[in-house]
Amino acid sequence: MNPQTPPYQLVIRGPVHDREPAFAALCAAVGCMWRGYHIVAFETDTLHLNGPNRQRLRIALITPALYWGGAERWMLDLARATRDRLDWVGCAVDSPLNRDDTMVEHFRAIMPVFEHGRRAVLEAAVRADVLLAWGAIPLADLTDGFRGPVIFTGHGQGAFDRVAVSKAKSGATHFAAVAEAALPPFVAAGIPADQVAVLHNGIDPDRCRPVRSRDQVRAELGLQPHHCAVLYLGRMCPEKAPALVAAAVAKLPPRFRAVFVGDGLDLPNQRAECRRLLGHRALFVDRTEQIGDYYQAADVFALASPAEGFSMAMLEAMYCRLPCALTNVGVLPELERAHGRHWEVIPPAQPDTAARLAAAIRRIDRMPPADLAARLDAAHAIVAGHFTSRHLATRWLDYLERVVAAPTPVARAAPAAV
Repeated sequence: MNPQTPPYQLVIRGPVHDREPAFAALCAAVGCMWRGYHIVAFETDTLHLNGPNRQRLRIALITPALYWGGAERWMLDLARATRDRLDWVGCAVDSPLNRDDTMVEHFRAIMPVFEHGRRAVLEAAVRADVLLAWGAIPLADLTDGFRGPVIFTGHGQGAFDRVAVSKAKSGATHFAAVAEAALPPFVAAGIPADQVAVLHNGIDPDRCRPVRSRDQVRAELGLQPHHCAVLYLGRMCPEKAPALVAAAVAKLPPRFRAVFVGDGLDLPNQRAECRRLLGHRALFVDRTEQIGDYYQAADVFALASPAEGFSMAMLEAMYCRLPCALTNVGVLPELERAHGRHWEVIPPAQPDTAARLAAAIRRIDRMPPADLAARLDAAHAIVAGHFTSRHLATRWLDYLERVVAAPTPVARAAPAAV
């Protein structure tokens, strides 16, 4: 090697479970500025996640943010559900801007959190066998030199997701999606659909358990017994269209109220628009961990998103036996093909979406109690039987077993000089 000609290459050899923390310190010291060096390989024996010789695979996460979005919940629920089988060795946050201190602490209870950019990825990846990433991040630059599997997971079907896949594709060796609806951004980026594993999400049932009674929560919200509470739960942002829920409720009689639970970077504007449309009938709750309280207190759950990948709030509502009025987006068509329709569905992103959503809410309100109860039991059984964090863990453990046992099916771009 010519010491005057970077980049220099550092190879760490030996079984992955023989690595010591000193290696992490060495690599962080060598590569902290990523000038002239890159880690080109961690050479390791074959890993087995199942059977008598089972070993613990080490996973590091790469995320653009640690905020209160569905993708962050997916990472957190997956780590919690598999921590008895996998070693989660770090979470690298690419941007320091989109972070929530409470979410960061949730992650730190399981793994170290590193910020930000390539240095964070190096610190998280130095002890990892597999990198798991999502979001609009320059994955090839961030993971330059890592020769293990790099799995990129798509979470949606919108413009952001198309940008995310196009930015990440050259840095990934494997691709996954949370629903069939999240496949089109991969195909648009030139990645065949059969090279993308569809691994459905799952909810954490513990989050759905109420802490307070229905009457107590409704009293705190100012709801009277005759009020029909329509719940929106999620990020308050334009792409989730909470204002469409407000517009729908505004078309219903005065006894209908809309309860918006959540926050977001556009929170003031979204709340102002909902108030403009609905006035005093719009009720707001800051983001909370006690989401089960509000699913129990509501009478209808509404989703008006023009595009989704896999709505966690929708599944949580079904699990909590809350009737649902939904735009036909994300995983919903898959659910209906496999299990039938047990909710009200309307087309997304239409000029009359608000009116259609209002009519769907009205149908739920007028449904005979016995018919409604049967529908709610069926929806609950679908989620409880197929879409909890336990099912999420099983799907990902099986997939990771296949990933580490087989040759890489997709060639990554050659590492660029730093």
